[in-house]
Amino acid sequence: MAPATVRQHYSTLSRSLHWLTLVLPPLVAPDKAFADQLKEIHETLATTGYFLIGAHALAGLFHHYIAKDDTLRRMLPAAGHRERASGGWGRRPQTPFYK
Repeated sequence: MAPATVRQHYSTLSRSLHWLTLVLPPLVAPDKAFADQLKEIHETLATTGYFLIGAHALAGLFHHYIAKDDTLRRMLPAAGHRERASGGWGRRPQTPFYK
């Protein structure tokens, strides 16, 4: 979603977007007010994405240090290979999801 807002933002400023070796022409007529709105939308989406990344990292640390379960260890690539080789994934909650 955020890359699409950048593309549209450049279009409303009547600028070509240079991406790799391609030059993408503007899609719409220049409109400064709309360009400002698109810039705000893009910044909001980016900030929201950063908060989600941070929340995900904190959730992994919570599981590792406070809940003391194997969630974070199971997410690590090296731990996953060892677990598969040993025939299991460690402790699992007894819920219908894991049956």
